[in-house]
Amino acid sequence: MYECINEQLRDSFYHNPRIDALLKGKERQVLQGQLTSFVAAKRLLDTYFQDLRAKTE
Repeated sequence: MYECINEQLRDSFYHNPRIDALLKGKERQVLQGQLTSFVAAKRLLDTYFQDLRAKTE
């Protein structure tokens, strides 16, 4: 059950067009020491969940 949930969430996240557009830039910022991996992940997740909320409004 948990594996199925995780797989669906991961698939939805990585196939989100906005996330796809932001991902490489956030990765570059982490590798250059401009952001921590935790901050980059939080920002990407915040964006993802904002998009989901906007679709339900």
